[in-house]
Amino acid sequence: MLLDFNYYSSIENPIHVFPSVPNSSYEVQLIAENNIGCVESTTILITIEDVVIIYVPNAFTPDNNNTIFKPILTEGFAPYVFI
Repeated sequence: MLLDFNYYSSIENPIHVFPSVPNSSYEVQLIAENNIGCVESTTILITIEDVVIIYVPNAFTPDNNNTIFKPILTEGFAPYVFI
């Protein structure tokens, strides 16, 4: 999903933080001009990927539905490599 987000700056070395919407993309264009008026530009597509989330519960109920106390990890994250 390409999000339409307009931000302009004329300062040297601008900094901008984009919203971190998982699986979204931002097209970023830099246009530079030197002191004699020469203009150059470049464009890059930045994609925000899913954030890895580790949820560790602080309690559990030992019954038939919940017999193991373990962290809950996002998809694609190996359960034995979270240390």
